Amino acid sequence: MDMMDQAIEDIEDIKEDLSDIEEQVFKKIAILDTCYDYATSVLSNIELQETARTKDTVWFGMDEGTKVIDGEGYARYGQTAHAEWVAQPTQVFNFITGTGPVFKDNAAVSFIYEDHNETVTDYKYEYCNILKDEADDSKQDVFRDDFPQPEITLSIEVRPSNLVGNSSCNMIEICPYLPGTFTIEAIRIWTINQYLSNDMNVPDYSPNDIYYENVGAQRIMLDDTYQIYKIEFDITIDQIGDGFPFGLKHLYFYNADMDLANDYAVVRIDKENYIKSVGNTVTVTTPEGTETVQLKEYCSPEDPDNYIRYFMIYENGLLQNEIRIQNNVTESIARNITTIYATVPLHQPIKAITFNDIKTK
Repeated sequence: MDMMDQAIEDIEDIKEDLSDIEEQVFKKIAILDTCYDYATSVLSNIELQETARTKDTVWFGMDEGTKVIDGEGYARYGQTAHAEWVAQPTQVFNFITGTGPVFKDNAAVSFIYEDHNETVTDYKYEYCNILKDEADDSKQDVFRDDFPQPEITLSIEVRPSNLVGNSSCNMIEICPYLPGTFTIEAIRIWTINQYLSNDMNVPDYSPNDIYYENVGAQRIMLDDTYQIYKIEFDITIDQIGDGFPFGLKHLYFYNADMDLANDYAVVRIDKENYIKSVGNTVTVTTPEGTETVQLKEYCSPEDPDNYIRYFMIYENGLLQNEIRIQNNVTESIARNITTIYATVPLHQPIKAITFNDIKTK
């Protein structure tokens, strides 16, 4: 090969590189345009949302350092607080090494949806980028705004023939490009054992009460540890403009060790007037939804004594003067105080908590 032929080949390589760069730039511009449209619509509702917030509600994604002041084994990611990891968890699809993350390249990712009464299974190798670690230099954006309708299924299938390590998972971390624009209506998991025994008719994990609304950056805890072969998410996307945009910065599958029985957060509740008494119920918002429970009901089955407790004093990391509960009734507060503190168990991920019936003098 003479110098001219080599130069022509080099030019063609440069053209291909530029074409790839151009494609990524256009994709990022499309993401930014959609993010701008979404941000504009969200900003118009901020004042209404702020007015709707009550002083006795703590949002773990927004109130860290102000209302969420301490904890034992407390951790937070995005919208959710949860028990701290005992050690760095393993990932199903990435190795974390001293020189950076390494993608295991052992999965197939596809989108399934209906188009003109036909089921489309859209598989592309590039969709695996949602599984790559954010620090992976080879990671590319996965964002689509061309779905023909809002209901889609995101399917991830492990390749057992190329399985590096194991696929144990008890926690899922999700980080969308457009937080709050879609709902996860179902999660189904088939295990490696089901695959090996050719028993794929019914998923091993498919709870009926799954409904993750307005999904943002958050972690979802499974009820057990599963050796994942295949996992599906049924998703409904909100319409933005004329389309149904959807994209994930990342989707991680962890095998995490946590002290669910003993970990808790310490939150601060301030009132303008002296506090007379506190209620015996709280309204808890988790990724799964919202429910109102009694203080002693919100606890880990492994440690029923680690329930929600109120205290009058918090000094130098110590909680003092507990406000007792007897026969499901909290005692009245004789002291003149405008601030109380509460411990919130972290046996499951939590987004917000409202302390009901706090009365003032």
